[in-house]
Amino acid sequence: MPYADPEKAKSRSRQRTASMTGSERAERADRSAAWARGIADHLGSYKKQWRKENPDKVQQQQDRYAPKRPEYNLRRYGLTVAERNAIAEKQDHKCPICQHERKLHVDHDHKTGAVRGLLCLGCNTSLGKFEDDPTILLRAIAYLKGEI
Repeated sequence: MPYADPEKAKSRSRQRTASMTGSERAERADRSAAWARGIADHLGSYKKQWRKENPDKVQQQQDRYAPKRPEYNLRRYGLTVAERNAIAEKQDHKCPICQHERKLHVDHDHKTGAVRGLLCLGCNTSLGKFEDDPTILLRAIAYLKGEI
């Protein structure tokens, strides 16, 4: 019979777990992890199926939330839409690194927070992976040239 008092229920659960051996605890953890993976797989396939069967509702959701996203992301960096558009215009709506005309994302200095410009997602994340460190980038260039 379930306890009316949640604290007593927690206490009872702790007593059961305390009496388990290490292998029993490991087995319980494995069962829990398997259950969680199964639920995640089920939800993922359910969502995929729902999106396939309801494209109009998916579009409605995207239309409702999409206009709010750009302004939110720009506010994080202290930019207005007009300032972002001015930067994009100055860069000819191209990524200054790879020169592709892709969707541009705000690039900022992680130490100061200052906006450096707009980059495509690939170049922006690459700079982040190189920790915005020119020394690491120069070593990467030397590696690509076969110098190291």
